[in-house]
Amino acid sequence: AGVDSDAGVDSDAGVDSDAGVDSDAGVDSDAGVDSDAGVDSVTLCYSDVSYYDYIVWIHWYGSIYYNSTISNDFLHASTGFPTWHRKFSMILERFIQQVSGDEDFALPYYKWIGEPNCTICTDELLGASSGSDGYLGNSWFFKSWVSICEGDYYIENGTLCDVNEDLGVGVYRVTSGDLQLPTDDDLRWTLTWPEYDTDPYSGQSEFSFRNALSGKLVPRTGVMSSDFEMHILGHTYFGGTMVNLPAAGNDPLFQVFHPFVDYILESWIETWWVDMSDTFPTTGATPSNNRYDYMFGFFPPETHNKYFRPSRDLGYTYEPAD
Repeated sequence: AGVDSDAGVDSDAGVDSDAGVDSDAGVDSDAGVDSDAGVDSVTLCYSDVSYYDYIVWIHWYGSIYYNSTISNDFLHASTGFPTWHRKFSMILERFIQQVSGDEDFALPYYKWIGEPNCTICTDELLGASSGSDGYLGNSWFFKSWVSICEGDYYIENGTLCDVNEDLGVGVYRVTSGDLQLPTDDDLRWTLTWPEYDTDPYSGQSEFSFRNALSGKLVPRTGVMSSDFEMHILGHTYFGGTMVNLPAAGNDPLFQVFHPFVDYILESWIETWWVDMSDTFPTTGATPSNNRYDYMFGFFPPETHNKYFRPSRDLGYTYEPAD
């Protein structure tokens, strides 16, 4: 299952044929993070990176915790979590269309909810783990894939991730035998919450569709959970690269995992949009997460509101999940 083969990204909704990141775009390895203010006085420069490393870096940059006074995950901890990742997947889809020359390419989704295990984690598809360390086997197509921005190295050293620095870490998955992926019932309960988000518009929001989808709430009751649920449980179940949230985009599994998160958002919109579209707050969320705030890290800048609408208005639709 995936997106409609006729759907794409219109010139206003995604990345047009000339936009995105050119072959020289990136971040200079000398740029750092000032302990008090963010980016220090070193001038940011261009660096030669791939499209894929660029989007992995953007996700890392938006997820890191800067310091004790600016401690904020701009992508996951507040109202804009689903819309930011929707935009992210649309950019990746457009990049693949450009590189492949296939304007009809549509990014597929992986329905990981209700799975007994990772049925696409095979060498023929997205790679199978080999050995106790979880690194993907030599017969996998991407066996030489190198992760960037991995671990806590840059955060501990207070520097921006250098896309061109090889830390010697590949893609790996370590599935916990004590965990199970969310169930179809969990998905159905998540979709019963009519309010997109609730005060305080954070990881503490209860009876909130957005926070239930994120994985902070018990899907059936809508109250805070002592365990991982939904999206967070999915990352934790697959382990390894996927559980290191800032750098999780290194694993190609991430790129089909998150379109299903978007599928869930779209299912909610189809059910509740008419009555509850105003529950995406215009104020009160964390920085860069209010409805008309610009989404963190993307250029040209766009607001969450542009992507908080039925997907057909953005140029794509989904085939129903089984």
